[in-house]
Amino acid sequence: MQYLMKVLLVVIVLLMAVAINIPAEYMKTAGIDVTALKGGLLACVVVGLFVYRALAMMIFTLLLVFGANMPDELAELWGIDRRLLIGTLVLMVAMPIYHRLRWGY
Repeated sequence: MQYLMKVLLVVIVLLMAVAINIPAEYMKTAGIDVTALKGGLLACVVVGLFVYRALAMMIFTLLLVFGANMPDELAELWGIDRRLLIGTLVLMVAMPIYHRLRWGY
């Protein structure tokens, strides 16, 4: 049953992603509100990230690594503070080590 729910979530996200890429004129003709569709897709993606926690952690880590290693000019252009990203990466490594040493798990 749990596997079926995960597959259903992926299918819903896939269909909504395809629908969002349809031109707005066709969506209005069909009577579909594009803003509501985007909100629904965002909600499904957030739920999906909780369902697939390991994948979400990997995606967030990759985004942090790419952000921390981007060129200075690009980081300034996008308004990204690289020190904050590096600090977050350090915490992502230090917190499990601290937890293991403190609690012995």
